[in-house]
Amino acid sequence: MLLGKIDVERGDEQQGIDNLEILAKRLEQDRDQIGDSFAPLAGSVNLFLARHFQRKLDAIRVDSNDPQVAAVVARKLKLFDEVLSRYDRAAASGDRESGPMARYMAGVAAEGMADDVEKLGKAGGDAKSRENSARLKTLARSYFSANLVAQRKNPSAFKGNEWMSRAALKLDPTDKSAVSGTIGDEVPLSTMPDMPAQWQL
Repeated sequence: MLLGKIDVERGDEQQGIDNLEILAKRLEQDRDQIGDSFAPLAGSVNLFLARHFQRKLDAIRVDSNDPQVAAVVARKLKLFDEVLSRYDRAAASGDRESGPMARYMAGVAAEGMADDVEKLGKAGGDAKSRENSARLKTLARSYFSANLVAQRKNPSAFKGNEWMSRAALKLDPTDKSAVSGTIGDEVPLSTMPDMPAQWQL
């Protein structure tokens, strides 16, 4: 993993990303043999890849006045799928460090994508785009809720975790308990909505 990061930092970005993607696949294939080391390794590799694609996603600007706004949003949605896939894999690794961050960042990415899709709806008065924006916002809340559910199941493992606190604040900005990283009994138990594999614009 270190070599992949070094390649990226040295400017050989594609080579580094390719190596990290190969590593992620090998980790999954050899999961049983790796044992307890799987979670932190798979979590950190997939989180690094997710953040890489997230930066590319954020670099694509959506302007509702752009006549090509539909094509721009479509391109961004395709990259968004890759971002979520990597965040999901990082969260699924079970790592207590990268998992909560991955779920939180996935929620933030969904919020941002919802805003961009909403711009498309405003530009063309498209009801379908507004519907997709609402679904993305629901998806974002589901990721934030998943963090709190994980903490509720194992409070000691995530005590003081900043990503749990941030998720709580996303769901309820008035929740003062989130500042200290403690979560009350009333935890949103949202389930992941049935999101389409390919967004229809």
